[in-house]
Amino acid sequence: MTMSVKNLITAAGWQFLIPLYFTVTYSVVYQIQKHYTLATVISALPVLLVICFAEIFSRVDTELFWWSFFLGGLITVCVQLAASAVIWKKQKNCRYLSLIPQQDEEPSLLLSSAYTEEDTQKALQEAEAFLKEQKISRNTADQAVLCMDEIFHNIIQHAKVRKTGYYNARLRIGQALHVTVRDDGTPFNPVLTEEQLEDRNRLSPEAAPGLRIINRMNSEIKYSFVCSQNMLQLRWDLS
Repeated sequence: MTMSVKNLITAAGWQFLIPLYFTVTYSVVYQIQKHYTLATVISALPVLLVICFAEIFSRVDTELFWWSFFLGGLITVCVQLAASAVIWKKQKNCRYLSLIPQQDEEPSLLLSSAYTEEDTQKALQEAEAFLKEQKISRNTADQAVLCMDEIFHNIIQHAKVRKTGYYNARLRIGQALHVTVRDDGTPFNPVLTEEQLEDRNRLSPEAAPGLRIINRMNSEIKYSFVCSQNMLQLRWDLS
């Protein structure tokens, strides 16, 4: 084997190993961010590209075979950078989704709780104390805390997220009492019609009472899944 061929092999190895290192790093980051499909594609891409280019170059000219490593690695890095730019752009405005618009003079309370029973109870006690301090009627306050209790426990029991994370809630008092809850768990829409509640009752009887509490004990309820986050907004009219 001549020195030039050895140099080509060494160069090809570095040209492939460096992008492969970044590929593994990016793949782990994507998995942490729950982009599992993208992580799988990124992991397989460099190998598939090298095989594809190697097949093409070997038919054209065997001396071009080593370029398959360089091109495979280069295209992989470009795809990673493009995917990262798209994800960053989408998530740029998602950081404070739980902070619903409000006037400066409106009283509000921001809660951040770990996925544990102890932290959840502390959050509920803070919410109850805040509503009492703002002199919200006992009936409305009880309904709000009961709904939050049900929502929080659904999150910590069924969200299927890393237990080191946090979920957030914001209470805002203006013309109405607004409660916004955000978590990054499994998509779940609790806003159901009576027919859907009956179907859910047949499939999962233990979940139906809690869903009825959430759906009925408020003036308005909205759900959306945005930026990989569950967003639940509830409103109680204040007389």
